[in-house]
Amino acid sequence: MAKRARTGDETHDRADKITTKKRKTTQRKKTPARPSGTANSILYKLPAELRVSIFEFALIEDNKIIVSTALRLPSLLRVSSQVRDETVPIWYRGNTFRHPIVDCDADLMTKWNKHCYAFRFADIKTDVSIQGGPNWSNLVRWCELLCSPGRAVILPADADYNELEQFISTATCIAERFWMKRRPWAECEVVLKEMRPLLGLYDDEWLK
Repeated sequence: MAKRARTGDETHDRADKITTKKRKTTQRKKTPARPSGTANSILYKLPAELRVSIFEFALIEDNKIIVSTALRLPSLLRVSSQVRDETVPIWYRGNTFRHPIVDCDADLMTKWNKHCYAFRFADIKTDVSIQGGPNWSNLVRWCELLCSPGRAVILPADADYNELEQFISTATCIAERFWMKRRPWAECEVVLKEMRPLLGLYDDEWLK
């Protein structure tokens, strides 16, 4: 018996059915989004007061934390935005940070101040540690930072300071006074240059 030839419409219908069938078999089911790790964490099923106590135990150090060039937050503070919001104030307000200033170089301390300012914390406990020896260009740079936006910090007067610390304290306090009086840095620089020969009488390194 002769086979009946398919019409064009029948051929298209058959092709459409095959294509539809293939699409149905190859279509993947959508996997539902997993809840975030923070939302699932057992920590966030605890009362807020208990959670804060746990964070304080984990983050507050007995010893002073030495500030380094990395200025990186601890790994716990980078787990998620929710954890960061709760732990950043604990980390910065609960610890004391030690700033090593070597050879009068205060650039790192200035970066630290800008870093902390980003978190709007004005009550961070800091301890400046003066190390190394005299360096006139670094001291002038420190004072210039005090007279400009960004701001370093002064070394306040202290009766227990050694000779190097006393000179740094005097210079930075002068720069701070010029800043408070809104006087230009050029005027402050003139005063500091007049001090330099006097400092050289105590230590020749100030003249190099």
